[in-house]
Order: sequence, then C-alpha cells, then structure tokens
Amino acid sequence: MVTWNLIMLIALLGAAAIGASFSRELPPLTPSALVNALTGLFGPSINLSLFFLRDLFVSTAIIVLTWRYIRDYLWVALGVVFVVTIFKLTDPIIFRPTILLFMLAGCTLRAQHIPLSSLAKPPVFFFGILGSGTVLLACHYLLETHGGPVSDIQNIARRGMLVFAVIAVAVLIGHSKRLQAFFDHLEPVAFLAYLSHALLAKLIWIAMAPLGLSLMGPSYLFYFFMAPMLMFALVFPLHALINALRMPLPIFLQGKSAKKPKKNRSEPMLGFRLR
Repeated sequence: MVTWNLIMLIALLGAAAIGASFSRELPPLTPSALVNALTGLFGPSINLSLFFLRDLFVSTAIIVLTWRYIRDYLWVALGVVFVVTIFKLTDPIIFRPTILLFMLAGCTLRAQHIPLSSLAKPPVFFFGILGSGTVLLACHYLLETHGGPVSDIQNIARRGMLVFAVIAVAVLIGHSKRLQAFFDHLEPVAFLAYLSHALLAKLIWIAMAPLGLSLMGPSYLFYFFMAPMLMFALVFPLHALINALRMPLPIFLQGKSAKKPKKNRSEPMLGFRLR
C-alpha cells in the first residue's frame, strides 16, 4: 500500500512537471500531509482506492485484539458495530465502518459454523436480496425527508445485496472447472492488479485521450469496458518484471506470493466441495 501510494505520488509530481492532468491534486508538501498521503493514517491516502486497505488492516486488528472478549457475544457486538456504523462514530479510527461491520458479520457466521456458500442457497439468497432491496428502496424514499443514518443504512443494504450476489457468483464458479481454471490463471496477479489499477487506469485514460474520450460522452463507455481488460493485460508483464527484481523489492511491490493449496484439498473457503 505504502509503495503504491509513493508511486502514485511520484506519478502526480511527474505529471505536474510536464503539465499533464491526473485528476488528482497533490497534497501539501508538509511532513504530516506526506505521511498521510502514503499511509492514510489521518485521512484518505494519495491513492484513494488503497485507502480501503488501511481500514481493512485496522478492522482486522480490532477484531483480533477484542476477539476473546466478544466471541461469546458476537450478535451483541454486531449490533453495537451496526449502531456505530450508521451514526459514523468510528472516525478517525476507521473511516469506512462498513468494513468492520461486514468483517464481523463474516466472523459471526464462521463462529456459528455457517458456510458462506449457504448464502447462495435459493431460499436464503432470495430473502437476502429481497430484504436488502426492500431496505434500499425504503431508504431511497426516506432520504427525501431524512438524512443522517438513513443514508448509511442504505449503503449497508446496497453492500448486503452485493455480498449475496458475489457469493452466488463465486459458488457458480466453484462448480465450473473451466471458470475455476480461468480465475486460477488470474490469481497470481490479482492483488497486484488491485494495487496498481488506479495508476494504470489513469495512464490508459491518458493514452486513449487522442481518441477523443470524454467523461460526459458515449466514448466513456468504451473506456469503461476496455480499461479493465487492458489493465489485466498490462499487469501480467508488470508481474513478470517485478519478479525479476531483487528481493525485497517484489515483496514491497506486490506482497508475498501465496502458497499453492494442496492438491487433495476438498473444502474450499466458500464451503462447497470441488468436483
């Protein structure tokens, strides 16, 4: 995270030097502002998409440090975190409290021995989507007269729908050997793609600018659908280049390589058996 924030900062400085626009303002050149730009310690980092990792790390630390005290009262803890989330009481410790909320929800399911794949079963999936959608729709109309927590409840409902949808798609992928093989091929570069996607997207936008791209025009749709494919196409040679560097540079740039699972592993993370 820090490495790619630094790369983004250098890219912004370079763009400013040549008069190019990265649609991102440089932070004040003060020690505290630069530290925050790299770490997201006090607010959004220079690479906004990586600010998620900061809250993810803090949320993980909170759960680990408090686990022995909350593991017997997880539903109570979940309720407390829900209230804290909708009233935005976590700043400046956590800037996106929904991360802590959904992580704790996952821990609660795990502690109850409920596999995530069960959320994709037709009855659970149907009522999950229906319930989240109903709350989302109700909040949409309430926002016309109410603010505050309503918008945060709406955000939670929206993310809840996404959770059910993503898990359902993951289960479907788990039952297709071809799809599994495709995503297994992407797995070695997936984290690097996340770390570098904001910078690569901006570079692709600059490279495609001569085509007459406009944020408000139909040409943006072309960029919207092409950019992810181009980013993954660029990440593979970038991954190979990084691996050719001397240690510990590859670790700083893309983290440690994940250990390959054993061939006889029969229980994937989502709880369904491989066939």
